[in-house]
Amino acid sequence: MTEVVKAYRNARNGDVIEVWATDPGFEPDIKAWIQRTGNQLLELRKESDKIVAVIKVTAKK
Repeated sequence: MTEVVKAYRNARNGDVIEVWATDPGFEPDIKAWIQRTGNQLLELRKESDKIVAVIKVTAKK
């Protein structure tokens, strides 16, 4: 999640962030982060070797 926060800090509303993770705990963590921050989860998919989250930044003030 540290990399997500870093990317988010450098992003602007309308930017899209794609994050790859191998930790299975990433899926519930990113869902909770999306709910807490109010950003938009465009896609969350499991591939054979990773979990991919595509996030649209919508809640920056």
